Parts: sequence; C-alpha cells; structure tokens
Amino acid sequence: MQSRLESNKDHITLIDAVGIVRKNFPEFDVRLKIAGDGSNRALLVEYVGNNSRKDYVEFLGMLDEPNLKMFLNELDVYVHSTYGETMSTALMQALSMGLPILASDVPGVNNMIGIDQNGILFRCGDHSDLADKLIKCLRSEEYRIRLSRNARQYAVSNLSVRNSVSLYQEIIKRISKV
Repeated sequence: MQSRLESNKDHITLIDAVGIVRKNFPEFDVRLKIAGDGSNRALLVEYVGNNSRKDYVEFLGMLDEPNLKMFLNELDVYVHSTYGETMSTALMQALSMGLPILASDVPGVNNMIGIDQNGILFRCGDHSDLADKLIKCLRSEEYRIRLSRNARQYAVSNLSVRNSVSLYQEIIKRISKV
C-alpha cells in the first residue's frame, strides 16, 4: 500500500490481514510493503514491533516518482485499506500499472473498483474479510491476470489525460450551448 500514514487510512486492518494469511497459508510467503509517511508512522511501527511482524512488514517512507514506479512494478497485488477517499491518486496509479487490487468498500474507492472486474472490495475494517479475499487472489494466477488486465484497461479508458481532456471538452461544449 502507498498512502499517507494518517488516521483516515486503515493500515492496522491490512497488517492484521497479512498476519492471518502468513499464519494460515505460509506457502504464500506474503510480505507487506508500506510506502508513505505521516503522523501515524511511529504508532504503526510500534504496532508491527509489538506484534512480532517486523520480519514481513516493511515501511519504505516517501518515494519519489521513479522509486514509486519501481515499488509498484515489484508488487503482485496492491491493497488499499482506507476509511474513505475523495479520488485516490494511489489507486489510480495502481490501476494504471495494471495491478490486481484489493480495496476497502468505501465511497471514493468503490466508484473506481468494480467487484471482480478490476479489483476486489473488502468490508472496511474487516481484517478477516481482507485475508479471505487476499487468499482467493493469491490462489489463482488466472484470476490475478484477469484483474490486472481489467485494471489497466479501466485506467486507460477512464483515467488517462486524453480521456479527461475529451470529457472536459464535452462539458464545455454543453455549457456553451446553454
């Protein structure tokens, strides 16, 4: 996950879900990388340390654009655990990279992620639901490939600069006719 490490993000659910997956399905050797910084960093680092998760949770800090692209390229799955968004740049970047996405079913996310189309939605704050859906995704390479392909197509069709300019031009045409 990449995000600000603030209270409106739900890193604890993500950390706990990865713990469940590692405990019950060690064959997947799941590792969690968190990119970003913010006022909750110390609390999250302490939470990871107190729960013996230092060996598979890594805090990367803020990443510049080249390193962010490398970070996203290295991922098999992108998880975005949050309590709500307006328009998530992190999700748009993950979609554009064609990553299979698991994300909280909250406003600002569920308008971009279509269930089993370009991603998987999990119940907000529910680490068990996230763990179950992560396992489903990890078990099937075919499923991950389909989600990945659909994520990239969604980004190209809905989030590209070219598409945005075209939509703005249509709005301007309609307004100028009024």
